[in-house]
Amino acid sequence: MKDGPAHHDFIDALRGLAVAGVVLVHTGRQAMPPSDLLRAAMNLGASGVHLFFVVSALTLCLSWASRSEYESRPLRNFLIRRFARVAPMFYLAIALYLAIHGLAPGYWAPGGIHAPGIVATILFVHGLHPETINAVVPGGWSIAAELGFYAILALCLPLLASARSALVFLAASLVLFMLNGAIVPHLFSYPAEHHYLVRNFIRFNLFGQLPVFAAGVVAWAAFRTGATDRRVAAGAALCMPVAGVCWWWLPQPVCTPAAGAFFAGAALLLAHRPARLFVNRTTIALGKRSYSIFLLHFAVLDAFSWSGASAWFARSNAGGILQFLCVLGVAAALSTLSWRYVEQPGIACGAHLVDLLERAPACGAVQ
Repeated sequence: MKDGPAHHDFIDALRGLAVAGVVLVHTGRQAMPPSDLLRAAMNLGASGVHLFFVVSALTLCLSWASRSEYESRPLRNFLIRRFARVAPMFYLAIALYLAIHGLAPGYWAPGGIHAPGIVATILFVHGLHPETINAVVPGGWSIAAELGFYAILALCLPLLASARSALVFLAASLVLFMLNGAIVPHLFSYPAEHHYLVRNFIRFNLFGQLPVFAAGVVAWAAFRTGATDRRVAAGAALCMPVAGVCWWWLPQPVCTPAAGAFFAGAALLLAHRPARLFVNRTTIALGKRSYSIFLLHFAVLDAFSWSGASAWFARSNAGGILQFLCVLGVAAALSTLSWRYVEQPGIACGAHLVDLLERAPACGAVQ
C-alpha cells in the first residue's frame, strides 16, 4: 500500500482551534463570567463544531484524491477507515456517559434513555430522532452529522471532480437545508414545553449542517488549484467578511451556512499563509487529539461540577478563563491516553483491514 495523503500542519491547527472553541463555550455555560463581552466571546466557541465540519470535509476529500488513483475499491476503503477512526472512541464515550448519567430523564431525553436509543447511538443513527440525537453522548449530534456526511460523501466523491461540481454540491446542500427547516416541524409532535427538541433537531441534524460540510468540499476544490495560489487566497479573503457579517446578523439556525463559508475561507487563508498565531505547536498538538478532547471534556466538566471545583472559578472573569484552561488541560492530558490506547489502535486496525482487502485480489490472481 502507498502512503496516505500529505500531512498539513494547518489542518491539525484548525482542529485544535475548533476543539478549544467547543471547550470554551461549554466551560462558559458552567462558569458564567459576569462580563457580557467575555460571555459573548465564549459563546462564539460554539461554532468550533462548524470549523470541525469544514476541516473534516477538506481532509476527507484530500484523502480520497490521494488514494482513489491506486486503490481497487476506494469507496469501501474510505468507509472502513472512517468507521475505524470514529467508532472506538465513540463507543468508549457511550459506556462512559451511560455510567456517569445513567438512564434518567434529561434535557435531551425528557422520557429517559431507553434501549432503542442506545442501540441507535451504537449504530450511529441517533441523528434521526429528536430524543436520541444528543441523549446518550453529550455532543453526540455532531458525530451523527459527521457519519451521515460520510455516507453522502461516499456516494458523491466520484462525481466531485471539479470546482463546478463542488459548487453544485453546495447548492444542493442549501436546498436540503431549507427543506429540512420547512418539513421537519411537521414530522414530530410534542407538547409546548418540549418544542425545543424539534427546534434543536432542525439545527443539529445532518441536513441542518450539510452546507457547512459542503463549504469544506468547495474549499478542497479551491485547494486543489494550489494551496499557495494568491488568487485562491484573495478569493478567500473577500469571502470571509461577507460571510462573517451574515453569520453575525442572520438568526439561528439560518446563519449556519455563513459560518461554514467563513471557516472555509479561513482554512484557505491558513493554507496560503500559516500564521504562527494560529498554526503553532500548541494548536497542532491539540488538533492531533481533538476528537478525544471533544468527547472527554464533558466528563471533565461534570467532575469539576460534582467536586465543587467549578465554584472556585465562578462569578469572576479571570475565574472563567482559568476554568477553561484547566478543563482544556485536563481533557488534553486524558486524551493523550485515549489517543494512544483507543484511537491509534482503531486506526491501525482499519488500515490493516484495508491492506488485507487490497492485497486479496492480487493473491487470488497469483494462485
